[in-house]
Amino acid sequence: MNDTEYQNREPWVVVDPDFKREWVVPQPLQYYVVEDRKAGTWFVCDRWTDLAVHSTESPTRAEAIRRFYKWCKREMPEGATVPRAMSGVAHHGETG
Repeated sequence: MNDTEYQNREPWVVVDPDFKREWVVPQPLQYYVVEDRKAGTWFVCDRWTDLAVHSTESPTRAEAIRRFYKWCKREMPEGATVPRAMSGVAHHGETG
């Protein structure tokens, strides 16, 4: 399935395992977290360009997500922690 087909598949349902909720989003998700095992780094990737989001490369998954918030010009909520990744999540890229 190519990106155009993904963009036309709506709605998207996203499961939040921490709060046990399902979120329905009207557009496909654009960003995902990637681990580069060779380099020992993490970053957030833009699925439409297949490129790392500027300045998100980090030594940890949590730091990459925090840097993504900063890139979005949003502050992480006071005292917020980045939840652990769910077991079995693919962090090796969109197509793996």
